[in-house]
Amino acid sequence: MTLLFSLVEQHFQIFIPYIIGVNLFGYLCMIIDKVFAINQRRRIPEKTFFTLGFFGAAPGILLATTVPLYHKKNKTTF
Repeated sequence: MTLLFSLVEQHFQIFIPYIIGVNLFGYLCMIIDKVFAINQRRRIPEKTFFTLGFFGAAPGILLATTVPLYHKKNKTTF
């Protein structure tokens, strides 16, 4: 039982920083895409956001669609 608890504890020490980092990166990408949209520059493809979401950034990306950016809010695919 202690071996199992030790393995779970070790994985959480890696998993939590990964999830936090990938979500911050996803949120940052949404901010950058919003700035590019405002300045009429080349945008980040939606495929990139779907890929980031697959790797765990979905909560950060969804947060960017609601607060405070409202970015891609009207896109039905998001």
